[in-house]
Amino acid sequence: MKINRKAVLAFAGIGAAALLIGIGLGRYLLPPSSRPVSEGTAPITAEAGQDSAAPTIWTCSMHPQIQQPEPGACPICGMDLIPLKQDTSGDLGPRTMSMSESSRALAEIQTTLVQRDLPMAQIRLVGELGYDETREKSLTARFPARIDKLYVNFTGIRVERGEHMAEVYSPDLLSAQRELLTSHKSDPDSSITRVVREKLRLWDLLPDQIDAILETGEV
Repeated sequence: MKINRKAVLAFAGIGAAALLIGIGLGRYLLPPSSRPVSEGTAPITAEAGQDSAAPTIWTCSMHPQIQQPEPGACPICGMDLIPLKQDTSGDLGPRTMSMSESSRALAEIQTTLVQRDLPMAQIRLVGELGYDETREKSLTARFPARIDKLYVNFTGIRVERGEHMAEVYSPDLLSAQRELLTSHKSDPDSSITRVVREKLRLWDLLPDQIDAILETGEV
């Protein structure tokens, strides 16, 4: 049987062309996961491309300001550095801090909603009681005298208005009262009487007390 050599070559060429067309269509029609991977290579995904493009930054969970390009220990507290999770949400502002779940767990950070309330707490303190300086008064005699009897004789005694605090003896006060009685008997409206009354007033005697001395005639 004789076979035409030209016909055999034609069929072989058609088969090779069909094989090449089938391989090309298969590469484009098959999904990426089912495509064969040549030996010595690995599939490249979008996440792998992103991780390789952005270098890993290592930070401390207690001190986020520490950022280093390599792992190690925190220069402040000595804790192991952890990888910093890059946040692509944009700038959060100067008063906002973003932390990953692992960083927040290591730092033991708990958050709660802000609300308005009246906080109440019982606090035990140790203190010392003192006197109210705005209510302390000092009494100074306006004339030379000595104290004969003291009624307020210890610290902390309660004193009411009008109570006697002390009895004093003053020779100068006695002389001024006698001078008042003598000038008032001679002339109640004389200049000497007015001067003596003014002296007693400057010595803190009340006008009623001065009038009582003139009415009784006794020092």
